[in-house]
Amino acid sequence: MKLNSKIIIPIVIAILISWVGNIYIFDKYSLEKPILLNSYLGLPLAEGYNFELSYVSNIYDKDNIILVSFPEINTQSFFVTATSDNNIADSNFRFNRIRIDMSTVFLENGKRLIDTDETENLSLKKIQLITNSGKKYEYDLGKMYFLKQQSLPNNAFKNGSYMSSNSNSGSSTLTTETDIKITELVNPLKDLLSEVCEVNINGTPLSSVRLPLSFKPGDLIEVKYNFKNNTGVKPQFQFSNFIIPLVLKGIDYKGNPAIMNIYINGNTQYYITAKDIKKLLKESR
Repeated sequence: MKLNSKIIIPIVIAILISWVGNIYIFDKYSLEKPILLNSYLGLPLAEGYNFELSYVSNIYDKDNIILVSFPEINTQSFFVTATSDNNIADSNFRFNRIRIDMSTVFLENGKRLIDTDETENLSLKKIQLITNSGKKYEYDLGKMYFLKQQSLPNNAFKNGSYMSSNSNSGSSTLTTETDIKITELVNPLKDLLSEVCEVNINGTPLSSVRLPLSFKPGDLIEVKYNFKNNTGVKPQFQFSNFIIPLVLKGIDYKGNPAIMNIYINGNTQYYITAKDIKKLLKESR
């Protein structure tokens, strides 16, 4: 049976056009390197605290992240395990996570980062990721802070109740033991906290609290917090871990210092979509 060239030629041309079009689209929406999602982070710089970073890669990528370093503070490169979370719907992209334990981060002098004598809080803006093939990528981290822990006496207050929920909200309730006057609210990450979280003290927004606050024995001090709805956040940002202290300072009726340390604790994420990644690709090219 002889094939009709008038039929075959258009079919072949259509197949070629489709093939070239698929290659163009595949190349247009393929990542040349992983996309690291920036994070908001506020954690104690101490033993037992870790955090996760997330990045997006092509589904077919075999070149995984295995080493990490913080170039701003000259740390040694340290091993991490990257885990694939899930494929992103309607795309050739994959969501991955890296877990970092700060107690395993060593400086070039061989000393652990958490054991340094520095008393200042640590701010990190850069990270270097190294793949199993030896490729090195440097990224902006976002807004990440690590706080040196301080031993504070919780005097003039009784430790009350603490509650948190999966909706990224929580509260702490304190009971005063004596007449006290709160003269100062100390938060080392005030700007970061106000950006991502709403905090109220006895029903008044933290930004509207007028000091001093006076309390009698047995009075309740309730601190409530709620992480803001992250809908519409820039797609390259992903909310991350927070264990941020809010310190209440003042004096009791004898003029002695009155101090209470409260932690605002939360972990929430923005799940990136294929549309977000394509937008990022378009803006970077």
